[in-house]
This record gives sequence, C-alpha cells and structure tokens, in this order.
Amino acid sequence: LSVQQVRSLSDSDLVVFLGAGFQPAIEDAVSALNEDRALDVLEEIDLLPRSGDHEHEGEAEHEGGEERDPHVWLDPSNMTTIAEAVAARLSEIDPAHAEAYESNAEDLAARLDVLDAELADGLSQCDSRDIVTSHAAFGYLAARYDLDQVSISGIDPEAEPSPGRLAEVARFVHEHDVSAIFFEELVSPAVAETIANETGARTAMLSPLESRPSSGDYIDAMESNRDELTKALDCG
Repeated sequence: LSVQQVRSLSDSDLVVFLGAGFQPAIEDAVSALNEDRALDVLEEIDLLPRSGDHEHEGEAEHEGGEERDPHVWLDPSNMTTIAEAVAARLSEIDPAHAEAYESNAEDLAARLDVLDAELADGLSQCDSRDIVTSHAAFGYLAARYDLDQVSISGIDPEAEPSPGRLAEVARFVHEHDVSAIFFEELVSPAVAETIANETGARTAMLSPLESRPSSGDYIDAMESNRDELTKALDCG
C-alpha cells in the first residue's frame, strides 16, 4: 500500500476487508484502528480448508495450523451474510441512515437468493460434476452446488504447477471424460491450453471474481459462470 492509501484507510469510518492472510497489507494497516472501524468479513463465514496446494502440502500444519480458503464470495449465500454484516456495522456507525442500509441489504439479499436458486437449479442435473480449474478458487462454489473441484495450481493463481501435477490432472481429465479446462481472465491460459491440447478437451473461462468485472456486476459475472458450467458439465 502507498502512504496515501494507508492514510485513506486511517481516515475511513469503516474499513471492510478480507482477513485470514488474504490481504496482509490491509490487515497490517487496520491493526492500529479501533475495532469498531474495521470489519473482517471472513470472520462472518465458516471457512473451508485450503485445497489444491499440491506443491506445499503439509506446510500449514508445520507452521502451526490449517490455513483457510478465502474465496468465500463464490458462494452467493456467503455474500448475503457479508451484506448483512456490513449493513449492521454501518447502521451502528451512522444510525441516522440505518433504515436505508438495512433496506439495501435486504434488496441485495433477495437478488442473491434468486441467483443462488438459479445456480442450484442449473447445476442439479449434470452428466459430470468435475470442474478442472486453473487454481483452487472455486471450493465454495463447488461445495454449495455439489461439484468436485480439481485445480491445476494451488490457492495462488501465479504458482507454476509441477510437471508431475500437470500429468496427474491430464490423467484425471482422460479418466473422467472432462470436456472443458477452465482458465481465468487475469491468468495466462497457456497451462489450461496445454492440458486441453493433450487431452482433447476445450478451454473455457470461469471467473474467480478476484477483480472488478470488466462489465456488469457480481451477479452478472456469476450468471456467466453458471452458463459456462452448465455447458461444460452437460447439464439438462
């Protein structure tokens, strides 16, 4: 973070952030703030264990504890929980506008409920339940909709998979007749394309929503993810 960004955080009435080591610079910056001016939304969610760190298995236990997956936003029900927590904290800070905060959170929750139901319905009757992804960002989505995530890399999208891991994923694709290898908009598709070329699968884009969508909003991006998944998994 720049000096200006740290100053901006310090001057904020409320800083909403992702903890659990996902945004360490922000965690450090808000550590000096009063507790009521910082909201770690990951504390509102039952976090899943990290999955897919094939190059570093056992490191978390060696360092004294199991690390957790921060990608909670890929389950719309978690986004409802987060929206409600943010509205509640804003209402405490700015009680004059509490009704508006609560109303906005309710409206968003209703839209997220519709999205959740559409995803559940669209992914309920599929010939496959296996999703092969560039990195292990989709654990919450998989858990919510009864899918099985197989990641090429671990939790870090920039990590390079080993040749052994590439061969392991390619075998999985062959053995389970996986039709699509998913890549992401912020990561080179080269590794996904390598496995696709070797196995005869196609590539498709699945957004982990780790940055602002280039167009539309969160719900639009998740609807696009639904469409890509239903095509890849041959859902009826």
